[in-house]
Amino acid sequence: MMSKTLYCAISSHGFGHISQSAPILSRLYRLRPDINIIIQCAIDRAWLDERFDFPFVYVRQSSDFGMVMKSALEIDVQASHQAYLEVHEHWQDKVQETMQMISQFQPDLIYCNIAYLVNAAAARLSIPVINLCSLNWYQTYQAYCKDRPGASHIMQTMLQAYNTAEVFLTPEPSMSMPEINAVKTIGPVARRGLQRADDIRRLLGLAPESRLVLVSYGGLEYPVSFSRWPQTNGIYFLVSEKVRIKRNDFIAYESLCIPYIDILSSVDVIMTKSGYGTYVEAACNSIAVMYTRRPDWPEDSFLVQWLEKQANCIEVPRENLQNGDILEGLQKLLQQPGRPAIEPEGNIQASDELIKYLTN
Repeated sequence: MMSKTLYCAISSHGFGHISQSAPILSRLYRLRPDINIIIQCAIDRAWLDERFDFPFVYVRQSSDFGMVMKSALEIDVQASHQAYLEVHEHWQDKVQETMQMISQFQPDLIYCNIAYLVNAAAARLSIPVINLCSLNWYQTYQAYCKDRPGASHIMQTMLQAYNTAEVFLTPEPSMSMPEINAVKTIGPVARRGLQRADDIRRLLGLAPESRLVLVSYGGLEYPVSFSRWPQTNGIYFLVSEKVRIKRNDFIAYESLCIPYIDILSSVDVIMTKSGYGTYVEAACNSIAVMYTRRPDWPEDSFLVQWLEKQANCIEVPRENLQNGDILEGLQKLLQQPGRPAIEPEGNIQASDELIKYLTN
């Protein structure tokens, strides 16, 4: 039997799209190591290698930009609209360029999260596409830019492209997608980590009763002034090395040399913004969440409603992050008994869907 080729176009708009894709593609490879996997993504190869535990051909090129961000919590609406105008001004050229890039690998199937441009190119090449994501750029762009000049044509093109796919898998929790064809709802998608809290405390020389808080706002700049946060005996914040603050209670998690998912599954609380990857990974690893909402983000309400049912969680408003008013919420979460971890059933359902198309 000839080996099959799967081309994966994964958005670089934050890390959530990778978080959704990694457990699915990893299970696919465990079941079908004969499949050749191509990954198109603009995120650093080293970062991908930690999450994709299988060999793949790497195409370092962005498949989409999603929305232009001012920070992890703020969207630059005008810049986003302008960027879409520029893409669609040269739409036919963009589609042709994408067709050329894809066709050199001669894939049997395309997994897309969630570039509608890739959908359009694949349709012209007659290559089937499986989309998977908890959101889509059509509704996201619509939420911010629908009344701007030229938006109607852009949205029409987006929707037409998405609706050429064989199926659009929406992992729980996803936004409602009434205008997208062939939507198929599946269970949550997430990685599970090893509980290594004792290892982390030993590496850092911390007391056994100390509490660990992971601060993670995705792959974008932190919109927070951490110097205002209270210093409390026994609570330690694990942050990205990009956070440059000299305090004994702030520790760069990269220095631990422990896989990120193991760090996440070992902490007492994770502080984060609304986002699929962190919410679902927390619930699937039985970790409490202190979250900051993005009320204008169209996916936000769907994510928060789900999280409140599945995990210990509490909201911390954006102004509280800035002024350091976080201790009351943290202590409340730390006092609550743990919730059972939920099953990431979507990992199996999505990988089985890919195998079905690659077997035909």
